[in-house]
Amino acid sequence: MERTRLMASDMRGAKLVGARLDAAMLNGADLSDGELRGASLRGCDVGGANLERANVRGADMRCERLDLARLAGAVADSSTRWPPGFDPAAVGVLIV
Repeated sequence: MERTRLMASDMRGAKLVGARLDAAMLNGADLSDGELRGASLRGCDVGGANLERANVRGADMRCERLDLARLAGAVADSSTRWPPGFDPAAVGVLIV
């Protein structure tokens, strides 16, 4: 199965509420200010992606290379899922 490829895409402010982006290649993509509430990014490559100020409440953020993504100002909640050992607050994610 081919992975969805959106590398280096300009998706600033994209409305991706509930989107299923599992295993997508989003490395280098700009998703800043995006609406990713309830989206699933499980297993996708987000190395170098910009997720600053994105709304990731309730999203499954168990991505590959999440430690290389920019997440400052992203907004999450207690239902947002993170990879084991990942500390969202340490990279500037706001937990509301």
